[in-house]
Amino acid sequence: MQKYLPVTTASDDCSNSVCKCGVQSRVETSSDFGIHCTYAAGTNACRANANGGVSVEQIEAIFDSKIGDWSTYDSDANVRAWSDYHTSFYYSSLDTLISNLKKDSVAYHSGSWKNATGTYYSVLFHVPNTQMNLEIWSDTCSSCGTYIFEEVRQDVSKLGRLSSSSSAEFYATQVSRAVEDLAVIIDFYKQSFNLSTKNGTQTLSDGSQYVDFNFGTEVDIRYISRTKQTGKTTTDWFQKLLVTTGQKYMTGITACWPVWGDNHYAYDGAYKTQTVLDGANTSTFGLYYKPVSAGPAIQAYLLEPSGWQIQLDGIYTAPSGTDGFDPEYCGTACQNSTWATFMV
Repeated sequence: MQKYLPVTTASDDCSNSVCKCGVQSRVETSSDFGIHCTYAAGTNACRANANGGVSVEQIEAIFDSKIGDWSTYDSDANVRAWSDYHTSFYYSSLDTLISNLKKDSVAYHSGSWKNATGTYYSVLFHVPNTQMNLEIWSDTCSSCGTYIFEEVRQDVSKLGRLSSSSSAEFYATQVSRAVEDLAVIIDFYKQSFNLSTKNGTQTLSDGSQYVDFNFGTEVDIRYISRTKQTGKTTTDWFQKLLVTTGQKYMTGITACWPVWGDNHYAYDGAYKTQTVLDGANTSTFGLYYKPVSAGPAIQAYLLEPSGWQIQLDGIYTAPSGTDGFDPEYCGTACQNSTWATFMV
């Protein structure tokens, strides 16, 4: 990430990114948006094994395989669906990015898309051996490909939002997730956060649909339901693995927080976390969460219907028995858990 993007190593990394019971790769933008990759295995790999029967390494290999070299993005719904797991950034130097990717033979997919105000450009690439896809977009690009994305990829009103600071050149704009049923997502956000979609449900020509949410921050949250996927390991399959595993383990304050909990985005703000949790409990999906005490900060990790999670950083009092956060990733809460099994 540091080679191709204007990011720096986060100050809270373990020494040389190697922790006592795991590894990490944390970078951040100049506007303090963090991209955190972690493998928090836990004592004796107890947390890594709380995975539903499919390892992180196996899922990383599936991402690599499904996306491949991006050459079939247009013809293969599987590539589009697995790339729907991504984080997006505006960058004013797309041509420089493409030149550097080409120089190193890094596979990517690029093209243009439109909204009512004009034409914009996106570059998608996958970080090998990870679950990380990045979409970098801009309002200018002379070396992007001829592919035309059907959907409006980003909220272009975010252009220039940070123009008064040095971070205007590169800043986060969207977190995206694949999901099977948008109705469950819409209900979950309404009950948990009292949020409605920004622009309703958008439908593409192949029947795929997507919705966007925003907490009043610079970053949108998008969920996409892709049609026409083939094979056994679809994003619907992955969603079921994540949800089933989360529901199996996240059953109480001191319960095991499974390894897939590290697939999350963080929501910061002066809201009451307990209100969100109470709302989630009334949703169709239900409430599955894990509170964590990280020094003065009390966080709650909330399982949402896509199977990924939300780190709630609002105002919250730690319930009795809340686990502390071990920056060396040597947690023991999963050691005595009954492990779930999900058939591949």
